[in-house]
Amino acid sequence: MAANSMNINKALQASESAVDAALNDVNNLVTALNTGTKVTVVVNLGDTSVTSSADITYMGATNAPGFSLGNNQGSFSTYQFEALGTGSVPAANATTVTGQGVYRVGPGGA
Repeated sequence: MAANSMNINKALQASESAVDAALNDVNNLVTALNTGTKVTVVVNLGDTSVTSSADITYMGATNAPGFSLGNNQGSFSTYQFEALGTGSVPAANATTVTGQGVYRVGPGGA
């Protein structure tokens, strides 16, 4: 039981690390936004017994908070993304998926 718990925890940490690494590179968000396709980022954690990757998907744009009314209407947009990380320890058949929603405010007119 202890080994199973350790491997599940290792897979969870790997999935969260993949999401963090993918979101820390703004180019991944730009690519997902510009192409409209899922961007997959494989992350090397330095442990050959663990695999780790993240998928970033552009979900759409809305008016930015604080700029939806008044003189600045339409000058900023909130670009929304979903990041799903997958971490696994294949030898133990342990896999974990974590998700995180993020948004970036930028120029636009959603």
